[in-house]
Amino acid sequence: MNADYLMLRLRQIRKGSLPAESILEVVDPLLELLDLVTTDNVSIPAAGENSVFIAGDLFSADRKLQMQRNSDAENLLKAYGHKPLNPLSLIPEGSGWQPAMRISLTALIKNCTSIALFPEWGRSRDAQTQFLVASHLGYNVIML
Repeated sequence: MNADYLMLRLRQIRKGSLPAESILEVVDPLLELLDLVTTDNVSIPAAGENSVFIAGDLFSADRKLQMQRNSDAENLLKAYGHKPLNPLSLIPEGSGWQPAMRISLTALIKNCTSIALFPEWGRSRDAQTQFLVASHLGYNVIML
């Protein structure tokens, strides 16, 4: 399975032409691909105990609102002793969806042990993809 095919499948999932569960068939090859992807221009915090990835849309109509929401989630998770990782803080301004998804999935896979979901996570293709990868890897799930 090559990188172009993997990206095609992810695009189809994002657009809704394939169910989000389709990610499961490409998770192992995707993990191998992520090992090859460099994120040299992105600083991802080191992994640690209680590291929690905040799942959600990487792009939304109101980025300021999404950033505030994730910031509130960070504060809540910190209050309960977790080390939150907000993927929106990692994605460089002007990034497209594919680079943003690569960065977020790399951070999720390499740097977290849990995933936090907003109540409406099922309406977000990005959150669905992040959740399916995390659940396939056996991560803990925290509902916000």
